Amino acid sequence: MSGATEAHPDPDEKPKKRSFLVWVSCLSPWRFVLFASITLVIANLLQVLVLEFLVVHFQIALPKEDPVAKLKEKYGVAGLLFCGVVAIPWFETLLGQALPMVLTRALVKPEVPYMVLATVWFACLHGLGVDPGWEFMILSHLVGSFILAGTFLHAWYHSWWRGIWMTTIVHTAGNLTLFLYELVVEPH
Repeated sequence: MSGATEAHPDPDEKPKKRSFLVWVSCLSPWRFVLFASITLVIANLLQVLVLEFLVVHFQIALPKEDPVAKLKEKYGVAGLLFCGVVAIPWFETLLGQALPMVLTRALVKPEVPYMVLATVWFACLHGLGVDPGWEFMILSHLVGSFILAGTFLHAWYHSWWRGIWMTTIVHTAGNLTLFLYELVVEPH
């Protein structure tokens, strides 16, 4: 009866605690999306507060041309909402998260190179061509870029489609937060 001890573990033995990352990786897709979205929303709000503090106190040069203001001026609030919250996250997920996966998936261990490439690449997509203040734009997108890259990587293990839809929904939640912030807190 060697199997009897395996079937009944020692009652005095404490159950092992799972790490936070293991817990997050075991969430269902929708719970993962909810968790990542809440994380991105909190990160966006904290980042906006910190960056505004830095801009005001250290007189950091901001980009002269605000792409959000240009979209709002050209298409109105409804057009800005559609572009920034519905259409653009799909496109940016393909370009910012799926493309780096295509480039790194053939590596023996693609996770770390993917996370670095996707995070930096996505942040650069938001800062390139903005002059002056491109450095500020890139730095302001690093945290969100990392969260989106992590979401895509987690979901990609199941399928490409899951990686795309989960990341797009998280991205949409983050953009919606910033949209509402711009609309309510800083109306132009």
